[in-house]
Amino acid sequence: MIQKQTLATTTTTTTTNSDAERDFQNLELAKISSNLSLLSFKQNNYEEALTHASKEIILDPKCTWSKLDCRRAVALEALHRYEDARLAIFKAVTKGSEEIKNGTLNKKSLREYQIIQARIEDAIKSSCSDPIVFINPLLMQNPMKINDNDPNKLLMSN
Repeated sequence: MIQKQTLATTTTTTTTNSDAERDFQNLELAKISSNLSLLSFKQNNYEEALTHASKEIILDPKCTWSKLDCRRAVALEALHRYEDARLAIFKAVTKGSEEIKNGTLNKKSLREYQIIQARIEDAIKSSCSDPIVFINPLLMQNPMKINDNDPNKLLMSN
Protein backbone atom coordinates (compact mmCIF):
# COMPACT_ATOMS: atom_id res chain seq x y z
CA MET A 1 0.00 0.00 0.00
CA ILE A 2 2.83 2.39 0.74
CA GLN A 3 4.38 1.56 -2.63
CA LYS A 4 1.16 2.54 -4.42
CA GLN A 5 1.01 5.87 -2.61
CA THR A 6 4.64 6.54 -3.50
CA LEU A 7 3.96 5.57 -7.10
CA ALA A 8 0.90 7.83 -7.21
CA THR A 9 2.92 10.71 -5.75
CA THR A 10 5.69 10.11 -8.26
CA THR A 11 3.18 10.02 -11.11
CA THR A 12 1.56 13.25 -9.93
CA THR A 13 4.97 14.93 -9.67
CA THR A 14 5.90 13.73 -13.15
CA THR A 15 2.66 15.12 -14.57
CA THR A 16 3.26 18.44 -12.82
CA ASN A 17 6.81 18.56 -14.20
CA SER A 18 5.48 17.81 -17.70
CA ASP A 19 2.95 20.62 -17.39
CA ALA A 20 5.63 23.01 -16.15
CA GLU A 21 7.93 21.92 -18.97
CA ARG A 22 5.15 22.37 -21.53
CA ASP A 23 4.34 25.83 -20.14
CA PHE A 24 8.02 26.75 -20.35
CA GLN A 25 8.23 25.52 -23.95
CA ASN A 26 5.05 27.42 -24.85
CA LEU A 27 6.48 30.59 -23.33
CA GLU A 28 9.71 30.14 -25.29
CA LEU A 29 7.71 29.63 -28.51
CA ALA A 30 5.68 32.73 -27.66
CA LYS A 31 8.91 34.72 -27.27
CA ILE A 32 10.17 33.52 -30.63
CA SER A 33 6.85 34.39 -32.29
CA SER A 34 6.93 37.80 -30.63
CA ASN A 35 10.45 38.50 -31.85
CA LEU A 36 9.59 37.38 -35.39
CA SER A 37 6.54 39.63 -35.27
CA LEU A 38 8.67 42.60 -34.20
CA LEU A 39 11.21 41.89 -36.94
CA SER A 40 8.48 41.71 -39.60
CA PHE A 41 6.87 44.89 -38.26
CA LYS A 42 10.17 46.79 -38.46
CA GLN A 43 10.43 45.68 -42.09
CA ASN A 44 6.94 47.15 -42.70
CA ASN A 45 5.55 43.68 -43.35
CA TYR A 46 2.47 44.10 -41.19
CA GLU A 47 0.57 41.04 -42.42
CA GLU A 48 3.52 38.81 -41.58
CA ALA A 49 3.92 40.55 -38.21
CA LEU A 50 0.28 39.80 -37.50
CA THR A 51 0.72 36.16 -38.56
CA HIS A 52 3.68 35.65 -36.22
CA ALA A 53 1.92 37.33 -33.30
CA SER A 54 -1.29 35.40 -33.87
CA LYS A 55 0.30 31.99 -34.47
CA GLU A 56 1.13 31.18 -30.86
CA ILE A 57 -2.15 32.62 -29.58
CA ILE A 58 -4.03 30.32 -31.96
CA LEU A 59 -1.90 27.27 -31.05
CA ASP A 60 -2.17 27.95 -27.32
CA PRO A 61 -5.35 29.90 -26.47
CA LYS A 62 -4.31 29.79 -22.79
CA CYS A 63 -1.16 31.76 -23.61
CA THR A 64 -0.87 34.31 -20.84
CA TRP A 65 2.05 36.31 -22.22
CA SER A 66 0.80 39.84 -22.82
CA LYS A 67 3.53 40.90 -25.21
CA LEU A 68 2.12 38.69 -27.99
CA ASP A 69 -1.25 40.41 -27.72
CA CYS A 70 0.50 43.79 -27.77
CA ARG A 71 2.47 42.87 -30.90
CA ARG A 72 -0.77 41.66 -32.48
CA ALA A 73 -2.49 44.95 -31.61
CA VAL A 74 0.29 47.05 -33.12
CA ALA A 75 0.25 45.00 -36.34
CA LEU A 76 -3.53 45.32 -36.57
CA GLU A 77 -3.26 49.06 -35.97
CA ALA A 78 -0.75 49.37 -38.81
CA LEU A 79 -3.23 47.54 -41.04
CA HIS A 80 -5.97 50.01 -40.00
CA ARG A 81 -7.98 47.22 -38.40
CA TYR A 82 -8.70 49.34 -35.36
CA GLU A 83 -11.56 47.36 -33.82
CA ASP A 84 -9.47 44.17 -33.87
CA ALA A 85 -6.51 46.14 -32.53
CA ARG A 86 -8.70 47.47 -29.71
CA LEU A 87 -9.58 43.93 -28.64
CA ALA A 88 -5.97 42.72 -28.84
CA ILE A 89 -4.59 45.62 -26.79
CA PHE A 90 -7.37 45.17 -24.23
CA LYS A 91 -6.22 41.56 -23.81
CA ALA A 92 -2.60 42.73 -23.50
CA VAL A 93 -3.48 45.24 -20.78
CA THR A 94 -5.59 42.69 -18.92
CA LYS A 95 -2.91 40.00 -19.07
CA GLY A 96 -0.24 42.58 -18.28
CA SER A 97 -2.05 43.58 -15.10
CA GLU A 98 -1.99 39.94 -14.00
CA GLU A 99 1.69 39.64 -14.95
CA ILE A 100 2.52 42.64 -12.75
CA LYS A 101 0.84 40.88 -9.80
CA ASN A 102 2.93 37.76 -10.57
CA GLY A 103 6.09 39.81 -10.97
CA THR A 104 6.65 38.76 -14.59
CA LEU A 105 6.03 42.21 -16.14
CA ASN A 106 7.24 45.63 -15.09
CA LYS A 107 5.01 48.68 -14.75
CA LYS A 108 6.83 50.46 -17.59
CA SER A 109 5.73 47.79 -20.07
CA LEU A 110 2.13 48.00 -18.88
CA ARG A 111 2.26 51.79 -19.28
CA GLU A 112 3.48 51.32 -22.87
CA TYR A 113 0.49 49.04 -23.51
CA GLN A 114 -1.81 51.72 -22.14
CA ILE A 115 -0.23 54.34 -24.42
CA ILE A 116 -0.81 52.05 -27.40
CA GLN A 117 -4.37 51.50 -26.21
CA ALA A 118 -4.99 55.26 -26.08
CA ARG A 119 -3.48 55.68 -29.56
CA ILE A 120 -5.80 52.99 -30.95
CA GLU A 121 -8.81 54.60 -29.28
CA ASP A 122 -7.83 57.95 -30.83
CA ALA A 123 -7.54 56.31 -34.25
CA ILE A 124 -11.01 54.83 -33.86
CA LYS A 125 -12.46 58.19 -32.85
CA SER A 126 -10.78 60.04 -35.71
CA SER A 127 -11.84 57.46 -38.28
CA CYS A 128 -15.46 57.80 -37.11
CA SER A 129 -15.45 61.59 -37.04
CA ASP A 130 -14.59 62.02 -40.71
CA PRO A 131 -17.43 63.79 -42.49
CA ILE A 132 -19.52 61.53 -44.64
CA VAL A 133 -19.68 62.76 -48.19
CA PHE A 134 -22.54 61.44 -50.25
CA ILE A 135 -22.46 62.12 -53.94
CA ASN A 136 -25.64 61.36 -55.78
CA PRO A 137 -24.59 59.86 -59.12
CA LEU A 138 -27.73 61.18 -60.79
CA LEU A 139 -26.71 64.72 -59.97
CA MET A 140 -23.30 64.12 -61.45
CA GLN A 141 -24.85 63.13 -64.78
CA ASN A 142 -27.41 65.94 -64.86
CA PRO A 143 -26.40 68.72 -62.50
CA MET A 144 -29.24 70.94 -61.40
CA LYS A 145 -28.90 74.70 -61.57
CA ILE A 146 -31.03 77.42 -60.13
CA ASN A 147 -32.41 79.88 -62.68
CA ASP A 148 -31.02 83.32 -61.87
CA ASN A 149 -34.34 84.99 -62.63
CA ASP A 150 -36.52 82.73 -60.49
CA PRO A 151 -34.72 81.13 -57.50
CA ASN A 152 -37.67 78.78 -56.92
CA LYS A 153 -37.31 77.13 -60.32
CA LEU A 154 -34.81 74.38 -60.93
CA LEU A 155 -33.59 73.79 -64.45
CA MET A 156 -31.80 70.76 -65.70
CA SER A 157 -28.68 71.56 -67.67
CA ASN A 158 -27.76 69.49 -70.67
